[in-house]
Amino acid sequence: MNTTYIYCDGGFGNRFNSLLSGLFLSWACDYEPKVIWPENNWCRANFKSLFDTDVPSVDFDAATFFLENDTANFMHWNPFPHNLPVVNPMGIYCSISDFVRSLEGKDVFFYTSLICPWVDRNNIHRQVHQVPFQSTILTRASQVIQDHCGSREFKGIHLRSTDHANPADPEKFLNLVAANPDQMFFICSDSADVESKFKQYANTFTYEKTHYVEKLVEGGWTTMITDSTGAQFPFNVDRSSDSVVQAMVDLTILSRSTLVDTDFKSTFLQTAKLLQDCKIA
Repeated sequence: MNTTYIYCDGGFGNRFNSLLSGLFLSWACDYEPKVIWPENNWCRANFKSLFDTDVPSVDFDAATFFLENDTANFMHWNPFPHNLPVVNPMGIYCSISDFVRSLEGKDVFFYTSLICPWVDRNNIHRQVHQVPFQSTILTRASQVIQDHCGSREFKGIHLRSTDHANPADPEKFLNLVAANPDQMFFICSDSADVESKFKQYANTFTYEKTHYVEKLVEGGWTTMITDSTGAQFPFNVDRSSDSVVQAMVDLTILSRSTLVDTDFKSTFLQTAKLLQDCKIA
């Protein structure tokens, strides 16, 4: 059986998109999926600490992998120090099984940050259910909801701050909370300062996290950094294992809420919507 090496890098939302798209390709083409989940400043939590799944994860050395493996490389961009022939998976609009069939039996190296257009959105629950979150994450989310809401419905507000170039303005949503005192709101952010602004209102609650994203180097959140592949990005972040796990509790609670449209450009919020649609959390 051929193999799909599913490379998941970046923040959790980007990784989850690559994971689901790669799993869909594997299912559609009858390939065996193997996950590459680098532990780096973007996400220091390992794959098995986040997901309760039989999908295997494998070690990866970019310096040798492409020398030892003759793969068809589906990547939205090439972050590796090799001159590789690359197909952008976001640019494939035909049947993915037909496209892969033309590769003459090659294994696939797969890497993207968004869910690809050839993924069947109506049946993506199959892939989502392949990689359920660890039970400790789901149980903690359930307990937070029970403690604050019981069986009451609540709205969810996600405000990305830190490394976002155009963060949502908390004032707009503070006004929304103040204007609806009978409605319960769950507030989550990658910034403790943003979350604290809402605690003056009795109709809000947060998951009391002990770890948040930190800066990798001195400077601002958009200071240029060099990541583990040697690529440079204006995202000065360092996400510890604990901060990622706690963010996934936030994500689970958010997915059980009535989502408030704050910034759907954030893959974190898009992932919450996806989990909600698939009734996974």
